[in-house]
Parts: sequence; C-alpha cells; structure tokens
Amino acid sequence: MRLRALSLLISLTALPLSAQDWVAGVEATANTSYSYVTHYSRSGPMIYWQTVSYLTYRVNDGGTDTSVSSPGVAIGATYRWQQRNTSAGIGAGYEMRWTERRREGQVPVSETEQGPIVEADLSQRFAARTSGRIAARYSGANEWRAASAEVRQEIGARLRVGPQVIWQGNEDIKVLSAGAFVEIPLGDTWLQLRGGQARIEHRDGTTQNEPYFSAGIVVPF
Repeated sequence: MRLRALSLLISLTALPLSAQDWVAGVEATANTSYSYVTHYSRSGPMIYWQTVSYLTYRVNDGGTDTSVSSPGVAIGATYRWQQRNTSAGIGAGYEMRWTERRREGQVPVSETEQGPIVEADLSQRFAARTSGRIAARYSGANEWRAASAEVRQEIGARLRVGPQVIWQGNEDIKVLSAGAFVEIPLGDTWLQLRGGQARIEHRDGTTQNEPYFSAGIVVPF
C-alpha cells in the first residue's frame, strides 16, 4: 500500500515542533508497511523538511498478487499561519521513489517514480483542552492522495487522545481507516500510538477488512 499520506506523516506535523526536530515512525497492516525518518527545521513561519522512507505492500490485480517495495526521498517546505485558536499550513516539495514490482510468474519490474508534493492542513481549538484537525496531501511520484480528520482531547497535563479517520489511495489500492490515537509526552520527546480498522479496496475491485497500527516518535534537538 502506497501510504504516502500515511497517518503518521500527516498527523505528527501537528505535534509541537522545536527549531529542529527528528520524526520517525512505522505503520503496518497484515500485508503493508511504511516506515520513515523526517527532519524538520523552522525559520519564522517556514518549516523545511527532508524525508527518507521505505514502503512495501501487496496488491491483488485480477487474482494475481503483486508485491511492491519502494524506498524514497523527499524534500519540501511548509508555510504556517497561526492565531490564538487557529493554525493552518500549506506546503510543497518534491519526491523520488525507486520502486520494484514483483508480479507472480513474471520478471520483476523496476522504475524510478518522481513528482511534486502538495499539502495543506487546518487546526482549530474548540475549547481549552479540545481541538480538531483536517489535512490533505498529494504526491505526484506515485499519484497518492490522502485526507484525514481527527479530534484531540487533552487529559491531564499533556496526554492527548482522540478518534481519527483517514482516506488514502491511488490506482493500485484505496484505504479507509478509522481508529483512535494516544500521544504520550516523554520529556521533550513525544510518543504517538495509533490503531483501528482499515477497509482496503484493491485494483481488481476486491476488498478486505483488517486491523492497522502505527507508532511514531518526535525527538527535538
């Protein structure tokens, strides 16, 4: 599954960022995985980022399984606007992926995928401890589109929990995920855990339901 939006990469940008941060995460279902490391640096309203990622997945195509492995790199920048209870961001970047597709009974096919990235998000605080967020992202390298919505409730000093819905997909696969998350402060570091149920629709129209999970960490320096 080409999890370019991936719940982690979109959602972790909502965590408090220092002047510079490292964000790392992994997301998986029974037949997919996506892992990444992203470096963020801030200069005024601009946030600059660089990402190294690796994804693997299996997709059904006419009754035949195709296995995909795809390491990639991306760079970009996001402009952030913030008032007392509202925060918004819009950004762009560029991504390259080195993708290998292995279809049963056929010779593996390798290709270099590249293209622009565009993204936007909007956060709103509804009460002292309650906020909501929507986000969207598009990657031209693998034509992956994603959108997410979530509500965050602060419990105690800094612990955050809430529900989340994510839609993402391209011509290979489409995924609708619904679940919950918890963000746990560990000093200046944040640990984020997510889980729920995903409905996956493959290229050939077949569907499956399976659980998903993700884990991520933000390390400022």
